[in-house]
Formats: sequence, structure tokens, C-alpha cells
Amino acid sequence: MSKKGGNVIRIVLGVYLIYLGVNIFIEVVQKNPANSGFMGAAGGIFVIVGAVYAFLAAKKVFAEMKKEKNVEEELSASEADGNEIKWQETEISHAKKESKGPVMVEAGPDRNEREEAEKEPAEEKADKEKEKTEAKAGKGENPAERDKVK
Repeated sequence: MSKKGGNVIRIVLGVYLIYLGVNIFIEVVQKNPANSGFMGAAGGIFVIVGAVYAFLAAKKVFAEMKKEKNVEEELSASEADGNEIKWQETEISHAKKESKGPVMVEAGPDRNEREEAEKEPAEEKADKEKEKTEAKAGKGENPAERDKVK
């Protein structure tokens, strides 16, 4: 049996101990026996032990559920990383099929950078490209570009 199943049984047993303790209290109040002090103490012990036992078992169940949730999140994150690797592998395989010689693959942007680039409006991209071209032309890196800018 799994740990989770065992802890569920412990919760049930703890609740049953609480039930027995409450029943002892009820009998003590209704019948008022000679040993009512002893029976009351026994009922109290049953309730306390049952409550602690059920609480600790429930705490373990919730901890295991949280751990399973974290593992599932990590798996989904690693699957996403695996998809990124698969995407890169397909790019390489397509490049190999298209060329007959050795293939050089440039390291491109990762998924996050691609998503940010897709979000960026076209006007901002054009402005950035223009700034880069003007910066190069101003430095004299490319005379043809320098003449186009002026």
C-alpha cells in the first residue's frame, strides 16, 4: 500500500479514536458511574490522541500531494525544455536535407527571446534597425550606408 493510502487509514483511525472518546464522555455524563473521574480522563486521552494522530496523518497526506504537484510542474517544465531541443534538432535536420555539404547551424534566440520578438511591434523593429544603420554609417563602417543616410 502506498504511503498516501496508509496515511488515509491513519486519519480514519484518529477520527475513530475521537468518536470513542466522545462516547465515553457521553456515558459518563448520562450514567454518572463511581469512577467518572477515571472514565472522563480516559475519554479525554482518547480525544486528544485521536486528534493528534489524525492531524499528523492529514499533514503528511497534504505534504505528499504538494510534492506530487511540484514533481508534475517540474516534469511539464522539462517537457517544455525538451520541446525546445526537439525544435532545434528539427531545424538542424531540415538544414542537412536542404544542403549537400557540411551544415553550420547558428545559435538562434531561445523560445523566450522569440516570444518577446514576436510581441514587439513592427514599427519599433523598423526604428531599431534604422538606428543601427545610422550608427554604423556615422562611424564610417560602410561608406555606401553613410551616403544613404545623409
